[in-house]
Amino acid sequence: MTTDTTTWTRVLDLDDLWEGELVEVTVDGEELILVHLEGGHVSAFRSACPHQGSSLADAFLEEGALVCPMHLWEFDPRTGAGINPDSACLTARPVRVEDDAIWVGRAATTTDTEGGRG
Repeated sequence: MTTDTTTWTRVLDLDDLWEGELVEVTVDGEELILVHLEGGHVSAFRSACPHQGSSLADAFLEEGALVCPMHLWEFDPRTGAGINPDSACLTARPVRVEDDAIWVGRAATTTDTEGGRG
Protein backbone atom coordinates (compact mmCIF):
# COMPACT_ATOMS: atom_id res chain seq x y z
CA MET A 1 0.00 0.00 0.00
CA THR A 2 1.35 3.44 -0.95
CA THR A 3 1.06 6.23 1.59
CA ASP A 4 0.94 9.86 0.45
CA THR A 5 3.61 11.65 2.49
CA THR A 6 3.11 14.99 0.78
CA THR A 7 2.66 18.01 3.03
CA TRP A 8 0.21 20.49 1.47
CA THR A 9 0.11 24.27 1.91
CA ARG A 10 -2.87 26.37 0.86
CA VAL A 11 -1.42 29.14 -1.31
CA LEU A 12 -4.21 31.08 -3.04
CA ASP A 13 -7.90 31.09 -3.75
CA LEU A 14 -8.41 29.85 -7.30
CA ASP A 15 -10.23 33.13 -8.07
CA ASP A 16 -6.98 35.02 -7.34
CA LEU A 17 -5.19 33.42 -10.31
CA TRP A 18 -7.15 33.59 -13.53
CA GLU A 19 -6.65 31.24 -16.45
CA GLY A 20 -3.74 32.43 -18.58
CA GLU A 21 -2.01 34.16 -15.66
CA LEU A 22 0.97 33.38 -13.48
CA VAL A 23 2.05 34.72 -10.11
CA GLU A 24 5.07 34.39 -7.83
CA VAL A 25 4.41 33.16 -4.28
CA THR A 26 6.51 32.04 -1.33
CA VAL A 27 5.84 28.57 0.06
CA ASP A 28 7.94 27.06 2.85
CA GLY A 29 10.47 29.87 2.33
CA GLU A 30 10.88 29.05 -1.37
CA GLU A 31 9.95 31.38 -4.24
CA LEU A 32 7.62 29.60 -6.67
CA ILE A 33 5.60 30.59 -9.68
CA LEU A 34 2.07 29.32 -10.13
CA VAL A 35 0.74 29.03 -13.67
CA HIS A 36 -3.01 28.70 -14.36
CA LEU A 37 -3.56 27.42 -17.88
CA GLU A 38 -6.72 27.56 -19.93
CA GLY A 39 -8.87 24.56 -19.07
CA GLY A 40 -8.06 24.82 -15.38
CA HIS A 41 -4.64 23.14 -15.10
CA VAL A 42 -2.42 24.72 -12.42
CA SER A 43 1.35 24.13 -12.21
CA ALA A 44 3.96 25.24 -9.67
CA PHE A 45 7.68 25.62 -10.33
CA ARG A 46 10.68 26.90 -8.43
CA SER A 47 11.01 30.54 -9.51
CA ALA A 48 14.53 30.16 -10.88
CA CYS A 49 15.50 29.60 -14.49
CA PRO A 50 18.00 26.72 -14.75
CA HIS A 51 20.17 28.86 -17.05
CA GLN A 52 21.58 31.33 -14.51
CA GLY A 53 19.08 31.15 -11.68
CA SER A 54 17.23 34.24 -12.93
CA SER A 55 13.90 34.88 -11.24
CA LEU A 56 10.82 33.81 -13.14
CA ALA A 57 8.64 36.40 -11.35
CA ASP A 58 8.26 38.27 -14.65
CA ALA A 59 8.00 35.19 -16.85
CA PHE A 60 5.20 35.14 -19.39
CA LEU A 61 3.15 32.72 -21.46
CA GLU A 62 3.62 32.89 -25.22
CA GLU A 63 2.42 30.45 -27.88
CA GLY A 64 2.02 27.60 -25.40
CA ALA A 65 5.36 28.15 -23.65
CA LEU A 66 6.41 29.60 -20.31
CA VAL A 67 9.18 32.06 -21.22
CA CYS A 68 11.98 33.28 -18.94
CA PRO A 69 12.21 37.07 -19.31
CA MET A 70 16.00 37.19 -18.96
CA HIS A 71 17.24 35.12 -21.90
CA LEU A 72 13.93 33.89 -23.40
CA TRP A 73 14.42 30.22 -22.52
CA GLU A 74 11.12 28.35 -23.02
CA PHE A 75 9.48 25.65 -20.93
CA ASP A 76 6.34 23.53 -21.05
CA PRO A 77 3.98 25.28 -18.60
CA ARG A 78 2.36 21.95 -17.62
CA THR A 79 5.51 19.95 -16.83
CA GLY A 80 8.45 22.37 -16.74
CA ALA A 81 10.24 20.39 -19.46
CA GLY A 82 12.58 22.44 -21.63
CA ILE A 83 11.40 23.47 -25.08
CA ASN A 84 14.28 25.77 -26.06
CA PRO A 85 16.68 24.42 -25.07
CA ASP A 86 15.15 21.00 -24.61
CA SER A 87 17.95 19.92 -22.26
CA ALA A 88 16.83 22.25 -19.44
CA CYS A 89 13.86 21.87 -17.14
CA LEU A 90 12.19 23.68 -14.27
CA THR A 91 11.86 22.20 -10.80
CA ALA A 92 8.19 21.34 -10.37
CA ARG A 93 6.21 21.11 -7.15
CA PRO A 94 3.00 19.07 -6.81
CA VAL A 95 -0.24 21.06 -7.06
CA ARG A 96 -3.85 20.26 -6.32
CA VAL A 97 -6.97 22.38 -6.66
CA GLU A 98 -9.50 21.64 -3.94
CA ASP A 99 -12.31 23.62 -2.30
CA ASP A 100 -11.72 26.51 -4.76
CA ALA A 101 -8.13 26.87 -3.51
CA ILE A 102 -4.68 26.12 -4.90
CA TRP A 103 -2.54 23.86 -2.71
CA VAL A 104 1.20 23.29 -3.24
CA GLY A 105 2.90 20.23 -1.85
CA ARG A 106 6.31 19.10 -0.84
CA ALA A 107 7.48 15.60 -0.15
CA ALA A 108 7.99 14.85 3.52
CA THR A 109 11.64 14.66 4.51
CA THR A 110 13.14 11.91 6.60
CA THR A 111 12.94 14.12 9.69
CA ASP A 112 9.27 14.89 8.95
CA THR A 113 8.35 11.23 8.90
CA GLU A 114 10.79 9.83 11.46
CA GLY A 115 10.61 12.40 14.21
CA GLY A 116 14.05 13.88 13.63
CA ARG A 117 15.98 10.64 13.16
CA GLY A 118 17.88 10.37 9.94
